Amino acid sequence: MGFTLMLKTTDRLDLYTSPHGTTIALTIDRLLNDLAQSKPEWSNLVEMKYFLGLTDEEAAEVLGMKLRTIQRMWRDARQWLFERAEGGDARSVTS
Repeated sequence: MGFTLMLKTTDRLDLYTSPHGTTIALTIDRLLNDLAQSKPEWSNLVEMKYFLGLTDEEAAEVLGMKLRTIQRMWRDARQWLFERAEGGDARSVTS
């Protein structure tokens, strides 16, 4: 799935150059909504890093957390997203 590849290869999303950009955007939206329901702090971190382009250090400062805590949260959030994207839990909604 293109979304999983994008998560593994970049910290910034470039949906405009992807041939399946709309599908990927809908999948990301669904995944982030699901993540926000179960782990809102992880969702906030993902949004800060992907959409605002913040570094770990900047996110730690904004959230008032230690750098190592942010790094662990980032690792766990990415794993959560990978598992759901690869497992089909976030199938795109195209109809």
